[in-house]
Amino acid sequence: MSDRIMQERQQSQRGVETIGYLKVTIDGSEFYVNPRQIRWFKDFKLTEFDIPYYKNKTQSMGAKLWQCELTIRTVTEAERKFLWNLGEPEVHPGPHLLVTAGADSAMCVYLLSKSQLQEAAEGDDVFLWQLHFIEASDGN
Repeated sequence: MSDRIMQERQQSQRGVETIGYLKVTIDGSEFYVNPRQIRWFKDFKLTEFDIPYYKNKTQSMGAKLWQCELTIRTVTEAERKFLWNLGEPEVHPGPHLLVTAGADSAMCVYLLSKSQLQEAAEGDDVFLWQLHFIEASDGN
């Protein structure tokens, strides 16, 4: 196993934040990710009305929900198993508590999708995970 993976594993187990990385917490499980791998976005509901012989009219119908896309690298078996089971029937797709940069300290979210990629010559627990979340809302 490479020295870098061992260092990441030791830092993860000790709870020491790596310089240049941010801590992300999903339901109490902590991960350290590169800030460029966190993307928050929000769409808005706009309607365009066709007006003959004039400029079209647009109207705002409010905002849609916040969404977050994360890329997380797992280096331990516990991290890998946690993300493998996230969203499965025993764990459910949500709501989950997501704590990361960009949110107002924490946000309840549902898991929309997830995927994982294992690079050649990496350890059995080293995966790159793509997680896509959407804000949990009761409509208020």
